Amino acid sequence: MKVNEEPVPFAWAELRDAQLQTLSVPNTGMAVAIDIGDAVNIHPKNKQEVGRRLALIALANTY
Repeated sequence: MKVNEEPVPFAWAELRDAQLQTLSVPNTGMAVAIDIGDAVNIHPKNKQEVGRRLALIALANTY
């Protein structure tokens, strides 16, 4: 996505809020991966770290 030098209205906040609301559904979890991503590509290359974070959520909440 295009990098903006100044703050602008952006749909990402609404999307993140909608994702956060799904945590009210039983047996769900969310792993934040913004720190391992790329500013121009929302899909992190390090899939193993994303999986590790999701596994930690499952282990803490389910198993």
